Amino acid sequence: RFAAAGAVGVFSYPVLFVLDRGNTEVFVFCLLAFFYLDLDRGRDRQAGYWLGAAIAMKIVPVVFLPLLMKRKGGWRNGIGAVLVAAVLTVAGVTLFDGSISSNLQLLLAHLSKYEGAYVHAASGLQHNSSLWGAWRELGFSAEWILASAPYYRILAAGSYLVIAAIILLFETALWESALAMTLAFCALPFVSFDYKLIHLILPLGLMFKSRLPVEPSLVVGAALLLIAKDYWILHDDASINGVMNAGILVTLTGVLAFKITRRPMRYG
Repeated sequence: RFAAAGAVGVFSYPVLFVLDRGNTEVFVFCLLAFFYLDLDRGRDRQAGYWLGAAIAMKIVPVVFLPLLMKRKGGWRNGIGAVLVAAVLTVAGVTLFDGSISSNLQLLLAHLSKYEGAYVHAASGLQHNSSLWGAWRELGFSAEWILASAPYYRILAAGSYLVIAAIILLFETALWESALAMTLAFCALPFVSFDYKLIHLILPLGLMFKSRLPVEPSLVVGAALLLIAKDYWILHDDASINGVMNAGILVTLTGVLAFKITRRPMRYG
């Protein structure tokens, strides 16, 4: 089952997409794969190092910290991951001309331009699978949609905290925790292009590797996310693909949360 999942995943749409774009997301994927591998083998400290490297590559993998923190010594390993991310980030900016502070300011300036293009403008809507992307696709350029961005930040942060609390408070298999955090990782940021869906392959692999029964509904939902769904153009070059992906991500999160919260609490 594990080998079959890997073989199918390698030829899925998000994998072909990330390879076609040459995006650094593929390196984040590899770092998170080593993170899960060490967690699965009980090497939590080393897992924290891999997670820290992934956070340094792109900040969003910080959402996976609860996977470390729910284990013995997790807070210490979580702090270690953050320190590794900080050291690698500072070390990275020293490679460019100019001072560390000027390079960090330049990085923040480019992130601001990125936000302007992909959060407030319409760039990338055709392959944005986040909830914000779906919201933008349905309303497109309506001013009240754009004015809702601050409220979306609050909604996304609150949703993440609820998912993280469920993971921390209830007993879960590693694949369940990984899948819950991966769904949040893909659904909640303002921008979550389709190639980020490659990260679903990792919790699916952990599911198939475990000796626990496979959850058919979760497998089917994840499989639907791994195929392109440009069946209907909503406007310009934006199709229903992003809206469908966002809906599937929310549905899978609800199904998984319901499954986990039916168990007794860890600290009950």
